[in-house]
Amino acid sequence: MAKPSFQCLGTSIDVPNVQALAASIANPADVPPRYVRPEAKADPVVSDGDSELPVIDFSRLLHHRFSREESAKLHHACADWGFFQLINHGVPDQAMENMKADIVEFFKLPLEEKKASAQLPNSLEGYGQTFVVSDDQKLDWADMLYLITRPLHSRNIDLWPAQPLTFRDSLSCYSMELKTVAGDRR
Repeated sequence: MAKPSFQCLGTSIDVPNVQALAASIANPADVPPRYVRPEAKADPVVSDGDSELPVIDFSRLLHHRFSREESAKLHHACADWGFFQLINHGVPDQAMENMKADIVEFFKLPLEEKKASAQLPNSLEGYGQTFVVSDDQKLDWADMLYLITRPLHSRNIDLWPAQPLTFRDSLSCYSMELKTVAGDRR
């Protein structure tokens, strides 16, 4: 079997795990300054009464009669919101439910199990903070799980969590379904 070739995405400066950091802080005033974002209070993402999250119907995008109208909605969602909810995309409910359940179970694991299960030193893939390029960079108050699933030759399943036991199969199945939605021919 051919060894996968991996695209170099750079490296990330090692920073403390947010879950461990949060457990060590008794007083909210002791949160390290790089995690504090006073501008977030001044500029909320959504306020009461704002527009609803844009919903794009994939089946209408593909239908000759409705595609122009749905494409205009998609353009508005991308230009004004930067994201949207996609419905009628054809991804089986079971694939989505399995993926959601495995993600929930992964994040319930004890910190050490998460770190051991899904992290390799000097890799952007894995669990924790990624894309940290300077000691002055503001950080999100959240750890993440970042994995490359497509294209297949960039996939490194060794970095995918081994727990829960169904995680790797669920993610592989889910990513194949998303490939179909995206129309990826690779």
